[in-house]
Amino acid sequence: MEESNFNKCARARAAHEAYYVFFASRLKNSFEPLADKEIERLKKEIDELNKKHDNQVDSYDGLLDIEYIKEQIWALIEMKIICAFKFLEINSKQLIRISFPNTDKKGFSKWDPLNSFLKSKNIQPSTLDGYKEVNQLREVNNSLKHSDEFSEKEKGILEVKVEDDVTYDELDSFYSRVKAAPKTYLEHLSSAIHTELYDFNSKKINKLADDIASRMEKNDADLLITAIKSRY
Repeated sequence: MEESNFNKCARARAAHEAYYVFFASRLKNSFEPLADKEIERLKKEIDELNKKHDNQVDSYDGLLDIEYIKEQIWALIEMKIICAFKFLEINSKQLIRISFPNTDKKGFSKWDPLNSFLKSKNIQPSTLDGYKEVNQLREVNNSLKHSDEFSEKEKGILEVKVEDDVTYDELDSFYSRVKAAPKTYLEHLSSAIHTELYDFNSKKINKLADDIASRMEKNDADLLITAIKSRY
């Protein structure tokens, strides 16, 4: 027997809703543990070199070796930050792609157009848990990708203890503070999109009815009502 429209719609609705429920639990940043392991190895190399050249601060070769390793550590922390923001971008766009399939995604690689689109769907990104931290992550990410130095504004975001150049420890402390934020933000973004798509109250239903009535003749509205009822 052919499956009824009701069963088809109910199954599809349940599957779509399950996507939002389990969306965040499936997310994983696979680069971070690899980078952390290599950073730990490099830090041990620095410790060994410091012991080897103890009381030999004029050991030019030793100092060069240590500075070289520090540059490698900085690069790995930089990559962790860039990768974390890319993780946020990819999964934000995936959520929108699944949730609003007829939307033109051009420009969504930029923060403001993406947020403007979400606002047009009654979702306020700045109210979601994790937003402050992912916005800070975005600013530091942009600075690392496009500049050799941090501005005073960006230094104010980082865990900088002195007014000198930012150290890799300070950069890593910043990352440690914000690294959980992308997943937290995406979890709440997923929940907000689910609410917008699947939770209906009288205000939302009346607004939807007003929108349809403003564009549809009564005969077409009767057909629509019949078609919707046939799905239940």
